[in-house]
Amino acid sequence: MEVLPHSPIRKDEPDLKMTLTLKTPSRLHLGLLDLNGSLNRIFGSIGVTIHKPGVVLEISEAGELMIQGDTTGKVEVLVRRFLHHYNIKEPVKVHLRERIPEHVGLGSGTQLSLAVAFGLAKFFQKDIPIQELARVMVRGCRSGIGIAAFTQGGFLVDGGHPLTPPSHQRDISPPPILFRYPFPENWMFLVVIPEIQKGLSGEKEQHAFEQLLPVPPYRVGEVCRILVMQMLPALIEENLKVFGEALTQIQKLVGSYFETIQGGLFADKICEQLIEYMLACGAAGAGQSSWGPTVYGLVEGNEQAQELASKVEEFLHGKVKATLFPVHGQNTGVEILEGRE
Repeated sequence: MEVLPHSPIRKDEPDLKMTLTLKTPSRLHLGLLDLNGSLNRIFGSIGVTIHKPGVVLEISEAGELMIQGDTTGKVEVLVRRFLHHYNIKEPVKVHLRERIPEHVGLGSGTQLSLAVAFGLAKFFQKDIPIQELARVMVRGCRSGIGIAAFTQGGFLVDGGHPLTPPSHQRDISPPPILFRYPFPENWMFLVVIPEIQKGLSGEKEQHAFEQLLPVPPYRVGEVCRILVMQMLPALIEENLKVFGEALTQIQKLVGSYFETIQGGLFADKICEQLIEYMLACGAAGAGQSSWGPTVYGLVEGNEQAQELASKVEEFLHGKVKATLFPVHGQNTGVEILEGRE
C-alpha cells in the first residue's frame, strides 16, 4: 500500500529572526446542491474537512525572495500576487514542505492559495479577513467548502452564489456557510486515489460547467430533501448507517448531473467499481470527491478502516496503482505550528 509522504517540520535556519510555519487540512467534496438556478442562486456545496494530506508552509526572513520545495512555480505566483496586492517590498523565503496532490479532488488549489496568503498576512502582521484573502487569491468562485475547511474545519454546507456573478472573478465573494457541525471522531474515510487521468480544473472545469444543461428543479429538490431530512439529522444523531445511505444517494444523483461530461456517474470505470466494492465490503457510504479521481468509503473506527484498506488493496492488485489511506474528520482549520499567533 502506497503511503503519502510525510516530512518532518523543522527550522533549517535557526539564525533567522522569525519563522512562521503553518499546516492546513484538506477536504472531501461530497456534492453540489443546485445546478438549476431558477431561484437566482447556483451551486451550493456539501463537504467535510479531513486531517490529511495537508499543506505545510514555512515562511521566514530572507535577503531576497526565495521559493523552495515547489517545482510547479505556483507558490511563487501566489507569493508575488500577495506582495504586489498589498504593496509589500520586504523579501521573504517561502518553503513548501508538504503539499496536497493536485487535481485529484482534495481541494489542493484553495488550501495552497490560502496557506500562502494567510501565512504572509500573519508574517507581516496584517489583520486581513479571510474573505478578502480568498478574493485576492481568486478562490471561492464556485464552492465555499475549501475556504471554510481552511478556517474552521468540520462538516460544511454552503449556499452557493447569486446566479448573475460580478463581471470580474476577483469581485466574487465566497459562498455563505449555511451549516457547520463537528464531524464525529469515530467516523473515518478510506481515501483511494487511483493513478488515472486527473480531475478537471481551471478552464476545462469552467468549460464543463458551461456545457451542462440546467438540472430539473425536482432533481435539485431531491438532493436538498435528502440533505435536510436525512443527512443532517443523521450527522447530529451520529447515525452512521443513515448518514452513509444519504451520502451514497446524493453522490449518485449528483453524478447523474455530470454523466455527459464524465461518461458515467463517476470519473472513470475504476472509480465506479471502487465505490461499489467498498459498499459491498460494508462501507456505510461511498462516493467521489469533486471531479475525482479520489473516491472514499465511510466506516466506523480505525479497525474497520484498516480492514477496508486491506480488501481494497487486494481488489486493486493487477488493475491499477493507487494511493490509499484512512483519515478522520478534522474539526479545526489551519494550525500555526511555529511563529506569530
